[in-house]
Amino acid sequence: MIFFFLTLLSCGSSIIVDANQRCACSEILLQEDCNTIMNCKWVNQKCQDYIYECQVEGQADIRTYICNWNSDLNRYEAQKFECSQFKNLYDCSRLKPHCFWNSTEMCNDFTSCQDYNEQYCPIYNKNCSIQDKICIDGLQQCENYKSEQTCRGIQSGEQECLWSNDNQCKGQSLVDCTSLTGFKVCDVNLIECKKNAQGNCESLTCSDKKQENDCTNARIVKHGEQIFYLCVWQNGQCYEAINAKHLNRETCSKQTAANYKWVNNNCQACQTLQPKILDRQLDGYVEYETQIVIMYLSTFILSNIAFFILCIE
Repeated sequence: MIFFFLTLLSCGSSIIVDANQRCACSEILLQEDCNTIMNCKWVNQKCQDYIYECQVEGQADIRTYICNWNSDLNRYEAQKFECSQFKNLYDCSRLKPHCFWNSTEMCNDFTSCQDYNEQYCPIYNKNCSIQDKICIDGLQQCENYKSEQTCRGIQSGEQECLWSNDNQCKGQSLVDCTSLTGFKVCDVNLIECKKNAQGNCESLTCSDKKQENDCTNARIVKHGEQIFYLCVWQNGQCYEAINAKHLNRETCSKQTAANYKWVNNNCQACQTLQPKILDRQLDGYVEYETQIVIMYLSTFILSNIAFFILCIE
């Protein structure tokens, strides 16, 4: 919260959207926006709160179920899946930490570290690490890796192995972009960072976006948060937006992570923002662009998921 307040002070009138929050369902007036927001559903010509829930009978392992929409019954249903049914790496990877792509180019439940090659070694999801190009049991201390090529993986739940400017493999907690100052890389784990003229790592800004189709937002990197500057394309350059007038009916909610709503032919800030994952929500979820894939996960598994990556275009 302190970080968010300081950011507001430093960026003046720039618009900041929080991808962990969304507009209250009751404020949404468009059906197309309502039905793309988690925990909202269009009912009786209104956008209303809705809990996406799937029931699993008996003592079944809920980690082997996904929650899918049954259009015939007009409801979500728990559907059992087997990792082996996923035939490509992309589909298999979406079901981590349950399914893994192994050395035989097949999707299966996790077995042991030795069943995975260097490329697919689950170093971020299981207690596996790479030694002499072999996937082995147990996490390694970063200093055990002696070259930039082998310096990868984690040595604890918070520290990732990174190759430093003084040519050593060191464990580093990724809090924000400045955490990567002093290391060779400045863009790990899909975070938007850059090296400045002094060689320090800092967050990308709207002005770093050089293509119009990429000029939608710029992520403010902070561990556990998904906060963005709203960007606007003007006169061939990308700037931080000071209002949302450039957004239309189709882009208003989408490009502001549902922090704004379309009202009276204008894109306006929502009066009430709520967490995208409610305390009473029983399902975990992963959101890819405008399509929502709901995964039925236990509370234990949810507590161990570090990030929810929201891809906003």
